[in-house]
Amino acid sequence: RIRAKTGTLERVASLAGYILRTDGRAPVAFALLANDVADVPSARVAFDGFVRGVVAQIDAEPAPVR
Repeated sequence: RIRAKTGTLERVASLAGYILRTDGRAPVAFALLANDVADVPSARVAFDGFVRGVVAQIDAEPAPVR
């Protein structure tokens, strides 16, 4: 359900992609960037947690009435 790409430069971490909805609604795009990061692996863990939280929020939304 998540299509994303990481990116890393020295002391920079990024994650960008789409969250594909299971109900057929439009995907949700996201882009995260952290600059001057002392611990890039920890930043990636934080990014993953953020995206999981967005997915949980999307899953909690009621489907639109059609």
